[in-house]
Order: sequence, then structure tokens, then C-alpha cells
Amino acid sequence: MHTKSISAILKKGIPKFFTHPIVLFIAIIINLFWGILGFIAYFPQTNGISFFLWLFIPDCPLYTVLFAAFLIDRNRIKTHQNFMWILTLGLLKFSLAAPMIFILFPQNYHAPPIFGINLPNIYPFDYFHLILFVQGIIIAIFFLERSFRNFAISFIWLLFNDFIDFTFFTFPFYYLVYEKLNYFLAFYAILNITLLFIGLFFIFNGSNYLKNVLIVKKSDIEPITYISHSMIEDET
Repeated sequence: MHTKSISAILKKGIPKFFTHPIVLFIAIIINLFWGILGFIAYFPQTNGISFFLWLFIPDCPLYTVLFAAFLIDRNRIKTHQNFMWILTLGLLKFSLAAPMIFILFPQNYHAPPIFGINLPNIYPFDYFHLILFVQGIIIAIFFLERSFRNFAISFIWLLFNDFIDFTFFTFPFYYLVYEKLNYFLAFYAILNITLLFIGLFFIFNGSNYLKNVLIVKKSDIEPITYISHSMIEDET
């Protein structure tokens, strides 16, 4: 399938808000903070599970930290589009999965306390998961090259992640999943079908459609020919 060059997109300019050093720095700190908290929360679940399966336990925290890494070093966007696709679909999938699980199984799953304050589960996203979803959409619109191969690789990777979760019970709080296994299988089947349609939408010129919808003033656009600058270069 024809792949549109990412440089053609970047030449049109990117809103200053998404590339401002202060915004990038805040986003990095927030993602690292919540990512580390998530890893700490999941660490007790590694007991009794093979070390090689630990990667499949923390879903949201993993892609949160990977997004922070993407912001810190953005010079590999063009050469690592397969990683960008996995990161994007991972952010979208698990930002949708976690809050919906909170809603579908409120007696078992609860949103974590925020700064020690227990808050109720909210619809349709739960706290930080809304930010994860927005981050995934931003990457999809501005940084992904249309490539069916990269989409297929990333989608198969996430399916493999599900296979590991339900085979070796690396699913978060797997003891609750085991009690409601059929419900979770049906839920994830629907979620994966939704993710399939989202990915195909962006492959078939969906990102260009959204960029045309997101019209901003010319004065608010910062022309960028290549987005490989580091944080230090962004500030200079």
C-alpha cells in the first residue's frame, strides 16, 4: 500500500502547542509520574509469573512510559514507524479498555485514588486514561505514515498481548478475570474490532481528513521541516 511521506505532513506545519518545549516537558513529567506509579501498582502481580512474561502485565503504564520516551527522543519517527504504530494503538486500546472495565465491573475494579483521595469511577474515561487517548490521537494525526504493514504488525502484537494475558493470566488483577473469563473475552473481542476500524480509518487517509477538520490560524502554525530536535534544540 502506498505510504505517504511523513515529511510532507510536517512541511505543512504543526500547531505550536504540540511542540512547545514547556508543553513537552510537562507531558514528559506527567507520563513518567503516572507510568512509574502504574508499574509500582502492578509489581506485586509479578510474583509467581515468569520474568519473560512481565512485559505483558502493565499495559497502561508501559505505553505511558513509552510515550514519554517518544517525547524525549523524537528523532526516530521516520525510521521506527513500526514502533510508532504499536505505541499509538497501545495508547488507544488501553486508554479505552481500563475505564470501560471500571464501568463494566465496578464491584471488582475501581479507579486508583488521586493524591490519596478516592474518587468515583467516571464515564467514559477514567482520569489519566483520557489523556492517554488524546495522546494516541495526536500521534495518529501528525506522526504516523499510512502503512498497512506497520498497522498489521502492531495489531498482531496487541492480539498476541491478549493471548498471553488470557493464557498465562498476566491480565491486570488476573484472579478477577479468571472468575469472569467469558465476559472479558467478549469485551476484548469487541475492543479489538473497534481498534481494527480505528486503524483502518487512519490508513485510508483518515489522518488527512482530521487535519483538515482541525483548522487553525496561520499565525498559530509553526513551520517545521523535520521534527528530530531534542528538548535542548527545541528551546534554542
